[in-house]
Amino acid sequence: MKLALLAIAAASLAACGSSSASKPPVKPTSTTMPCVAQSATTTDGTAQVTVAPGTCLKGKQTVTVTGTGLASNSPGGIAECNSAAGQPTVAVAGNQVPVSCTDPMAQTVETSGSSLEAVFTVITGITGPPASGTDSAGRPSMRDATGYPCPPTRAQTRAGATCNINFGDASGNQLSVPVSFVPGVRSTSRKAGSTLGSSSSSQLGGLSG
Repeated sequence: MKLALLAIAAASLAACGSSSASKPPVKPTSTTMPCVAQSATTTDGTAQVTVAPGTCLKGKQTVTVTGTGLASNSPGGIAECNSAAGQPTVAVAGNQVPVSCTDPMAQTVETSGSSLEAVFTVITGITGPPASGTDSAGRPSMRDATGYPCPPTRAQTRAGATCNINFGDASGNQLSVPVSFVPGVRSTSRKAGSTLGSSSSSQLGGLSG
């Protein structure tokens, strides 16, 4: 059952890739001082996902992820990713997922009716990779993940990258909600693979080849 949910979560994250939802998301308010936390929302057709708070975030902070207009009783996953273009991907359950993403097995969910309500713990610093092994660039995913932190680097931010909370499910819903952090936020993760548990690391290592 865990591997089935993993495959679903990985597939949904691969579909999200490193881009936003198909329709422009509601962008978070800029995190200027003083920082006032607000929610952030992305809408795609009738589907909508909100992260609260979605601004002024700190590492290890718990946020609430809610959704409406989603497929009924559909399993899926939530992950935090840097949206920078051109980043390598790594195989997770046969799907290519950006190296910046957290482990999708760490946050599997299921919609209730057409709604979603879950909690997610935000990471600052190195968020990925979602699996160990060799990535699409032919290098260790653990090494490449260090180049795609949350918040994004200054160069990545200038190029338009954000940090997103991604949701996807087995029915094809894929929404990426851009979030932002308090100015000068400190890193809570300085080591790649911080969301990979010992059991999932073993399973993902075999899947990633």
